[in-house]
Parts: sequence; C-alpha cells; structure tokens
Amino acid sequence: MSSVSLSGRYLDGSGTERDCTLRGNSPEALEVTGSYEPFVGERVICRIPGLGLIIGRALKPAGGAFRLELEAGHTQRDRLAARLAWHAAQASEALDRRDAVRVVPLRSEVVVNWGGAEIEGQLRDVSANGASVDLTPRPEIGTLTRSAGGVPMFSATPRAASASASCFR
Repeated sequence: MSSVSLSGRYLDGSGTERDCTLRGNSPEALEVTGSYEPFVGERVICRIPGLGLIIGRALKPAGGAFRLELEAGHTQRDRLAARLAWHAAQASEALDRRDAVRVVPLRSEVVVNWGGAEIEGQLRDVSANGASVDLTPRPEIGTLTRSAGGVPMFSATPRAASASASCFR
C-alpha cells in the first residue's frame, strides 16, 4: 500500500489548534507535519477529514514533523487501517472519474458560497457532470456549495493527492 498525505488540524498539549498534514500507510507508521514541534510524549489530537479523530502521543520530533504513537485499541486501529487503505487506493486510481468532455474556461476566477461565506477560487475545468475548483480553505466532503450567482449547486467530493476540491452535482 502506498503512503497517503491528508490535510487536517491538530490540538497540541497546550490546547492550541494548528494546521497539519498526516502522512503514512498504516496506524503504526503515521507522521504529522505542522508549524509546531511538540515535545516527546506530548498528547496530540488530530482531526483529519476522511479519517476522523486520531489521538496519540508525539514521538521523534524532527524538522517540523513528528511520529504519532496512537492511543487506540485493536478495533480502532483496524478501522483506521481500512480508511488509510481506502485513501491509498483512491490516490492510485485516476484522479478524476468524469466521463464527459471537460472544458477549460478562459476566465477561471469564481466565487463559491458555503456556510454563509464567499470564497474566491480558481475554476480548473467544467463538464456536463462536474467541475474542478481550487479553493482555500476547502469545504468538508459532502458540503453543499453554490456559485456566487446561486445557480449551480455542487457537493464537494474527495480528490486524492490534490489540493483542490472536486465538485460534482
């Protein structure tokens, strides 16, 4: 199984929430990178979309990354292993499964509404059954979004190994 790289947030021992990236291919081989290096043994709670809450202790910090020793039972580790395997399988498949012809727009600036906020993004391409939009921050998987004009409605779906949200009707 190949290693996955998923963005999320984590809570350090002081209660500060920080952005992070979780990398690994099994519950025993997880590495977290972020702007803060916790001390060895510090409790860390990660929230990674698609994986859920992951609780553990920091081990071997080095250069903004640290290994994560899970505080999880056998069943939780098995569930996490299955989710990691699913994400790895998605990353190894084609990144976009749309069958319709894609059109790259001349003007790619878009404004997307969700949760009452207007977020500016870049429209990569559109087709009869979907669109690929780069947004920061990204909507959670399953979030319903609208264009600023309010006409099309999309549901955010995962797009493995990419920093974009791939939106499909």
